[in-house]
Order: sequence, then C-alpha cells, then structure tokens
Amino acid sequence: MKQPIIRDYRFHKETGRASAIRIQNVSKHFGSTAALLNVNLEIRPGEIFFLLGPSGCGKTTLLRTLAGLVFPDQGEIFFDDKIVTRLPAYLRKIGMVFQNYALWPHLSVRKNISFGLEELGIPRIHREERVDEMLRIMSLEDLGKRNISELSGGQQQRVALARALAVAPPCLLLDEPLSNLDAQLRVKMRSELRSICQQQKITAIHVTHDQKEALSAADRMAIMANGAVCQIGTPKEIYHRPINSFVAGFIGEANLISGKVRECSQNKISVETELGLLNAETPPSQFFVNELCTLCIRPETLRIWIQKATNGANLLDNNDNLFSGQIEAGVFLGENIEYRVRTKIGYLKVLDWAAADILRPGPVFLTVAPRDIIILKT
Repeated sequence: MKQPIIRDYRFHKETGRASAIRIQNVSKHFGSTAALLNVNLEIRPGEIFFLLGPSGCGKTTLLRTLAGLVFPDQGEIFFDDKIVTRLPAYLRKIGMVFQNYALWPHLSVRKNISFGLEELGIPRIHREERVDEMLRIMSLEDLGKRNISELSGGQQQRVALARALAVAPPCLLLDEPLSNLDAQLRVKMRSELRSICQQQKITAIHVTHDQKEALSAADRMAIMANGAVCQIGTPKEIYHRPINSFVAGFIGEANLISGKVRECSQNKISVETELGLLNAETPPSQFFVNELCTLCIRPETLRIWIQKATNGANLLDNNDNLFSGQIEAGVFLGENIEYRVRTKIGYLKVLDWAAADILRPGPVFLTVAPRDIIILKT
C-alpha cells in the first residue's frame, strides 16, 4: 500500500498531536428514558477506541455528546485538560462521520472532500494533493467529478470518510462508518482507516455493531448496555475474560452453562453442572464453595469425538473435561463447520476448524480444556 502523504492539516496546529479524552460521570435523559447513566471513560491520545452494544444502549448518544450535538444533564467532558462539556460542536475541533453521511448534495465528490481544507485556508495546490490522496485511499479515483446524488450508498459513505480524514483532526468520531460497504471493501477500509489514524496520530472513537470490525481494529473497546459501560479493555481481554454473561454473549459466540462451585484451589476450580463436574483454571475473580456461577465456553474451544470410534475414558488422559451429546445438524461456513449438538442442558454450538467433511448426525463426545472455560459471577 502506498503510504499517505503526511502533511499537518490538523486543527491543533500549535500542538500537532492527538487528543486525550476524558468522560467523567456523564448522564443524559430524554424525557423519562435514561440514555446515559454515570458514564466514565478515559481515551488515550492516538488510541483507536470502539463503543459496542445492542441497539438503544447509548453508544450513539455518547458519541453525539462528545461531538457537542447533545449536551449531558450532568458530568463533564475533557479534551486534553480542557472542559468542553458545553462547547458548541464547531468549536470542538473534531472530525465526524455520521450514519446518514451529511454530505453536501449540490457539491461534487472532490468539493465535498475539499470543503474542510478550504475552511482551514489550505493552499489550493496542497488541497488538490490531499483530495487526490483521499480519493485513492477510498477507491474513488474515477468519481471525483460526480455529484453526490449519482453515487451508491457505499460510495457516499466513503466520501464522508474521506472528508473527515482529509483535515487530519486530532479527534475523529465515527458512527457506523463502514456499515454500507460490501464485505471485501469493508475489510480493506478497516485496515486503511486504522493505518491513517495511526500515522497521522488521530484519536478515533468508533461506534459499530460489527464485532469482527471491533476485535480486529480496536486498541481498546467499551461494551455498553442500558446507558452504562459494562466493561472496558483490549479486544483480547474482553473476549477471553468477559466480566459477565451479557458481555460474554455479546462479543463472539458463547455457550453459557449454569453451575455451582464445588471446590476451589490455587490452580483449579470445580463446578457442578447438569453436564457433570467441570474443571477450570482459577479465574481472577474470587469464588467460594457453593457459590452459583455461569460457565462460558466458546464454540471454537470444544472438540468433537465420534463415540463409536472413541473410548471416552481415554480422552480424559490430558485432563480435558468430557461430556456426551448428539449432533443434530452441521453447516459449512467456509473457514469452519458449525455444529448444533444436543446435550442434557439443551443445544451447544461447536465450531470445527479442521474437519474436511461434515459429520453426520449421531452420538459424540465433546471435550474442552480447563483453560478454555471462563467462570462468571451470576
């Protein structure tokens, strides 16, 4: 990939660096509906930070609060050390990509992308150079002279991205910026967007429903529900150490199993379930004997063994947990095969990455290593 031209178009010319953002005890109500409840976040300079959660969780309201399009009922918002809570949007020195694009319909693609650069007084030769770069990055080279009305939804979305990135703002707010792109272009733009933000030291806050997008592109992320932040961490931390059942089920696939703690030691915790006694590695949180808990087992950590070809007892030699089930159906998904396996507690989902052929319905053993069982507070 050709490296972007690095030229200081940014609003913060006196500092030439990304913004640190701090959200402190922010709440917002619309009538009797609580959109945000005592939200606290610290986003580091140059960090690519994602907000995830189901529809109505408050992530877009939080983004609009950062943009100055919505003012909170209480709490403070800081850009670096400056309080911007009541500062109008046009004075916050940010870039934003809206879900509905907010493009100028009477201007061409080039004029839309160039708009912010003209407002900043960038010389024409540099404006044209920057617009050409943005058109190339967004795969819009042949569309520069077209009117916005002549573009598809995905093309309009890329123009909105190009316009926001062209001025290299210290902070970039993105509301579902890749949602209308096809799968291949979405992967390409995800990589390009991350590269530009890193090279030009832009702090990016990104709202999305796409878990793969967040897991692959985020430095850190916050999971939201009912207006509150449930967990903050790196993609790896949240995927492998979710704080509760909601986070476990929202990020990635999860088989959730209820149980009761039977034994705790320094290296192992044993949980009684309807599938039998399952052993896991001791989690960071402290558990007590007889405490109710929930086990999270990711589908890709389960292994399938055909009962007729395997002695179940022999599978226990490596200390894996074992229980029986019945394959009901298998679906080929390209990179893996997804199985629906009926067990004593209902259906479990299993992802098999290695199989060449889909297994026929029939009795099987399932095994899972203790290190792959996540124990959650109920």
